[in-house]
Amino acid sequence: MKGFVKKDEELQARVSSLEKENTMLKSHMLREAEQAGGIHERFVMQPNYAVAFTAVVSPPSLTLLGPGQTVIFDNVITNVGNAFKSATGVFRAPETGVYVFNFALMMDPGMNEYIELVKDGQHIMWNYGHAPGSTHLISASRTATVELRAGQDVWVRTENTATHGGGTIHGNGFTTFSGWLVALTEP
Repeated sequence: MKGFVKKDEELQARVSSLEKENTMLKSHMLREAEQAGGIHERFVMQPNYAVAFTAVVSPPSLTLLGPGQTVIFDNVITNVGNAFKSATGVFRAPETGVYVFNFALMMDPGMNEYIELVKDGQHIMWNYGHAPGSTHLISASRTATVELRAGQDVWVRTENTATHGGGTIHGNGFTTFSGWLVALTEP
């Protein structure tokens, strides 16, 4: 028992030392900021406005994808704010603001596919994966910053033409869709 008491005392002393060091570092940073021209208000997202998601395609592959078909990201890894719906593959903005979206796809050997990020059905950005040959997979990733009003939808779909590609996307968690709120803006 004495060993536990001694270890507890050592840990308490260490925590106290770290708290003092943290306070000193904060003071130093504030002094440095003041000397550099003043302290600017920084953006801190309030917890009730936090929005972020990441979802992946979990089956080995999605096949027989048609033109303009929504890609369903069935495995949700993160869904802070519950704005992404895995059953539909659609993100609905809960707040008016600036969002960042990343969408990545992996292609099986010999396959190609055009996919696009859309807002309320309107094109935002293309992504294209083409894995020539018979042995190598390939990944492609794109990132977009998008202004959204509360209630607007964003999703990923295949190109809405007959020439969208081979209709197959590799899954196994390699094809992904993520988004997060960067800043709130006025409605």
